[in-house]
Amino acid sequence: MKNFPLVITFLLPLICFCQSDKDFKFIAKDNDGEKIYITSPEKDSDYLKFWISHTVPIRPIKNAELKELFFGGNRELMLIELKCLEKTYNLIKVITYDKKGKIEKSENAVIRLEKIYPESFMDIVAREVCNL
Repeated sequence: MKNFPLVITFLLPLICFCQSDKDFKFIAKDNDGEKIYITSPEKDSDYLKFWISHTVPIRPIKNAELKELFFGGNRELMLIELKCLEKTYNLIKVITYDKKGKIEKSENAVIRLEKIYPESFMDIVAREVCNL
């Protein structure tokens, strides 16, 4: 029992600062079979604002020497504003993590009022979000 305050001292910061996926909810699989997760959408004027989490599918590409290399497998988080009635969205921010969980790239995006095309990645997300 003497060690209880010491254990709490070390565990409390870990619990508070660890990144957790429990805020994300599985909604569907994309066209490549990768799982798509979202946070609960928040109403922001005419938009629903939320984060998407998914893994970039692994795809083969060929380099200049025509050797086959594989690209993908990284996790991406995207901050989205979705307008359900107009079927458009704004991509606000993209954060890419490497396979070890470290931030590889974080950038503010400039995609505004992009149309949602049928059977696209965003169509899968929009159908689920707009039905919530």
